[in-house]
Amino acid sequence: MTTRSDRLHLLENYLGVLEQGSMSRAADVLGVSAATVSRQIKELEHTVGARLLQRDTHDLAATAAGEHFARDAAALLRSWGTLLERHAGQQPRNKTLRIVAPIGIGQRILLDLVTDHALSREGLDIHWRLINGPIVFDREGCDLWVCMGPVPDDSLTVVPVGQLETVVVAAPACMPDGAPLTVESLERLGMVALEPHFENEIELRAPGNELVRLHPRTRMVTNNVPSLIRSACRGLGFAVVPRLFAAKELRSGELKVVLPGWQSASLPLNLARAPTTLPRAALDELVSYLRVQIPKLDGVTPR
Repeated sequence: MTTRSDRLHLLENYLGVLEQGSMSRAADVLGVSAATVSRQIKELEHTVGARLLQRDTHDLAATAAGEHFARDAAALLRSWGTLLERHAGQQPRNKTLRIVAPIGIGQRILLDLVTDHALSREGLDIHWRLINGPIVFDREGCDLWVCMGPVPDDSLTVVPVGQLETVVVAAPACMPDGAPLTVESLERLGMVALEPHFENEIELRAPGNELVRLHPRTRMVTNNVPSLIRSACRGLGFAVVPRLFAAKELRSGELKVVLPGWQSASLPLNLARAPTTLPRAALDELVSYLRVQIPKLDGVTPR
């Protein structure tokens, strides 16, 4: 017979299966057999009275009922963790914060900040995932989403932390005579683009405030910032990139800012969290820390 404590594990394991997209992969992560995971999912479906997963030859995904159930399950598990934190008394408890961040800024820059914060907080553990583009917050089961660009989910509580200054850069090899590139020469040169932020159409504001739209040939599209920077350094094309990402290459001269005096649109950087009626001290501390530290980074302006 399933105890009430076991039911929480059923919820955690169900979300783990959805996250991994496979019972065998979820079993590896959870440290149990695939047969155990399969049995637990069947038990959960029997308890709920609905089919939660649809399976094909290779993968599985949530049914419509399963999607709704996953959102409620993730919210319940967050509330349970918060409840324990609130009533832990004087007994020390390890706290785990699940954080999702964009790949580019999360690979090193934000990781250093979060690691420094975790080192200063005894008992704080971090679950760190890097994902580009929009996420389904409840599906990820995360506590905090660092979002580069607008937050598309209006059910979340959004804390603006800064604007990422973007610059147009190119390798010196793209400017053989040393002269600044023009808008026309940029279009001929082509670009390397960072998805999903800069593709197909680029808006630049001239020194006289005129807005110019470019439609260059996109020679490479990537969601990986090191690949973007490396390709631009090798002369594959120009790039519109947050200055923060290219600071090292700009200092070394591998990349140069082109079109001096022109401005490209900055990207908002937001912290998004689910609204909750219960306090989460560990999450509140991290959000406060990031609100102070992120605007100090070169290429970030406060909001």
